[in-house]
Amino acid sequence: INIYYSIDDGNAWTLIAYRTTNDGSFGWKLPYISSDECLVRMGAIGQDGNEIFDASNAFVIDSTIPSIEVESPDGGETIMGNTLKFINWTASDNTGISIYGIDIYYSMNGGLDWILISENEPDDGSYTWFVPKVESETCSIKLDVMDDAGNSHYDMSDDFFTIESISPTVTITSQMPEQFKVGSLYEIRWATYDNFGLEKNPVSIFYSLDGGMNWTVIAEKEDNDG
Repeated sequence: INIYYSIDDGNAWTLIAYRTTNDGSFGWKLPYISSDECLVRMGAIGQDGNEIFDASNAFVIDSTIPSIEVESPDGGETIMGNTLKFINWTASDNTGISIYGIDIYYSMNGGLDWILISENEPDDGSYTWFVPKVESETCSIKLDVMDDAGNSHYDMSDDFFTIESISPTVTITSQMPEQFKVGSLYEIRWATYDNFGLEKNPVSIFYSLDGGMNWTVIAEKEDNDG
């Protein structure tokens, strides 16, 4: 048996095996090519030396690796734990991403360990992630993609992002008088704490005249100078 293959719909043929044993099968190591016009042809050699051929239907050999890119979270974000967050990506392939070809992971330790979020997701560009209630400044997303031929690739967030699940605290430290004189100036002092630090100008100050039922702004986006 002689075995041949073609990558151009039979216009040219390349020999795979010459006079191999007629045992009904042959292990073929596929060439590193990409074509949707592939054929295999078998040549059976008779005792008279004549060769009779039969060819397969067309099939695809795909050696092109798919591409995928994490769009968000891609680094630098601070995400609140125990909330919903969109994971977004773009993916492409010369013959098409597998119908359930996306696996999604996250890491809390800079990529040393990966935790599965979801597997066999369709390539629709987005996944709604229920962010775990954890604390880490070295979080990352990894996306694995596979095409119809089994070629795979992955991408990770370009930089770390933060998951924060502990709310900051603020305490009024100034001694407030029981009665205020209208038009007088009073110093309001406070102390804040957050495990990862507060944003710039994070403090807003309010007062209430009805025991906390309604609040009126005194100042917004104040510097956290206490």
